[in-house]
Parts: sequence; C-alpha cells; structure tokens
Amino acid sequence: MSEQGEVAVTRILEGNLGVHMNGRSLPGEGPRLDLLSPMTGTPLGSLSEASTDQLDAAVGHAWQAFASGD
Repeated sequence: MSEQGEVAVTRILEGNLGVHMNGRSLPGEGPRLDLLSPMTGTPLGSLSEASTDQLDAAVGHAWQAFASGD
C-alpha cells in the first residue's frame, strides 16, 4: 500500500470513520467489522458498521440529493 493509502486507512481506523453519509465520514453505531487487506489477507483493523438508523438516514440523504440533482 502506498504511504498516502496507509495514512488514509490509519485515519479511518483510528477515528472509527467507516460510515460515509451526506459528504461526511462518521463513526458507525453498529457492530464491529474486521477489515482484511484484499491483497494479503492480513488484518488491517476493525470499524463499527452503520446502524439501522444510520442506514435509513443515508438513504434519505441519497434520495434528497437525487431529487435535487446534486
């Protein structure tokens, strides 16, 4: 992985910022999910998945963006 990629992954993992909604990265409120490198299969860390409420909110934001043409 490139140095830039490592910095990005570290930032996401340290902040538990695995949920991307409405232009922002947020911590998930659901159960933890182990992340593995697709290239080597080695563990990278873990993040919290989105909760049902977060998923509903993300879908709502997507529909609003679609309706407004953003």
